[in-house]
Amino acid sequence: MIKKILVLLIILIVGSLSAYSLSQYAYGTRAQAFDATSYGMANTGAAGSNSPLGIALNANNLFTQKGDIGFQVSSSVLKNEEKRSFPMYDSFDSYFNESTYISNENLYFNLGVATYAKYKLQSDMYLGMGVYYQPKYIFDADYLEEVRNNRNSDDDGYPEKIAENSINNEGSLDAFGLAFAYKLEANVPYLKSLALGANIEMLDGNADNETEVFWTNWAHETAGYGSLPNYKNTISRDLSGINIQANLTYEINHRTSFAFSYTPSTEIEVDGTYERELYTTYEDSLHTLELPMSLQDTVMSNFYMNNYDLPSSMRFALQFRPRNILRTVINFEIEAVNWSDTNDLFDDEFNYYVGAEHQIIETVPVRIGFSQTTSYMVSFESDVVNEGTADEEDVVYTYATRIQTPAVSIGSGFEFSEKVRMDLGLKYSFTEYETLDLFPDTFYDYSALWPNSHIDLQDRDWTNPDTVKENTFDLMMSLTYDF
Repeated sequence: MIKKILVLLIILIVGSLSAYSLSQYAYGTRAQAFDATSYGMANTGAAGSNSPLGIALNANNLFTQKGDIGFQVSSSVLKNEEKRSFPMYDSFDSYFNESTYISNENLYFNLGVATYAKYKLQSDMYLGMGVYYQPKYIFDADYLEEVRNNRNSDDDGYPEKIAENSINNEGSLDAFGLAFAYKLEANVPYLKSLALGANIEMLDGNADNETEVFWTNWAHETAGYGSLPNYKNTISRDLSGINIQANLTYEINHRTSFAFSYTPSTEIEVDGTYERELYTTYEDSLHTLELPMSLQDTVMSNFYMNNYDLPSSMRFALQFRPRNILRTVINFEIEAVNWSDTNDLFDDEFNYYVGAEHQIIETVPVRIGFSQTTSYMVSFESDVVNEGTADEEDVVYTYATRIQTPAVSIGSGFEFSEKVRMDLGLKYSFTEYETLDLFPDTFYDYSALWPNSHIDLQDRDWTNPDTVKENTFDLMMSLTYDF
């Protein structure tokens, strides 16, 4: 029993590798410009945006705002659908299908605000400044899994529920940002204007994870009270740091602009706590168990409690405004992300963004976009080396999983007046990746719970991993007032 409890301590930390999806609890899900116009154009706008929250992409967007002073508030509603499957093989060990064993749907809400002001110093010189608040990285994620004995399913009976496994992540790393910029108009061939700007962000937030295995009354009654351990694992992390971004915008002419942004690697300081509650249930009481931490438990706990780095990045953006009656705007952007700054197991990656806007009706734009981004998750697996010998030892392996996320987006908006407008953006993204089982099967290996004598519970490793498929729908609404 002690061995099985130690196994549970291991798998519950693995289960805490979770954000929006259960893939990025370590670093969070990145939020870019928290603005509906940008959302509708696939998170583009670094080379020009008329939305106040667009200054989070590039401080020089202070000079593309409609007014001299303005304010914006944005709210998002995100729906995440996740399905987990395991591969199925025939008697010849040939893969022929996959079986979905869990499906989760969750809703999340977030808020962002920004205000700006710009001032004309001389006929060809401008200053601008803005402040904003928005989530920078989001850790919210939820997961619920039921473990059942399907022995009655062949007789059209309802399978008994053995246990409920749950993961609940909450928190965000929020940016309190200051943007300031200087612009010089030249109006010479191949140089209409040049702007230099910077963003300074105070990052502050928290990331809390709670992972739990709770046995049902049926399981306690069947196996006998006092033999099945309930478990709750809690990781609480307070996060803080300072993020800096340098920006340059080169307006070639009134139809073409180029922008460059550089963000150095940012160290996030972590002040964390780790707690676990382990107990057995009796008919009329609880009994708390005190056990030493396993090697994998210790390795993963230290991983989450230590400071970590956000990757440095460079973003290159081109905005083209062709001559037509639709007042078309086309954005092409490439972002080089140095993931190797964060973890030696990660490779540096490129993210791609393309967005377009057309004024089909004078005050009603139509926006469309496509993007592909790459991120990483970390997972751990323990093993026994030289088992059965004098040199036998436990080792913990760390794995990196590369996750590519393509997304398509659409958007529109309308004006209440010359000063007030509302914008809507909808983004759909899809991703698929392989990972280890969050709650390995051998923990439930109690013979009383499985009267089917032919059942042999075994943990699945990387030779037989889970396949995770996620669909995410993200609706953003922004309300802007320009004076």
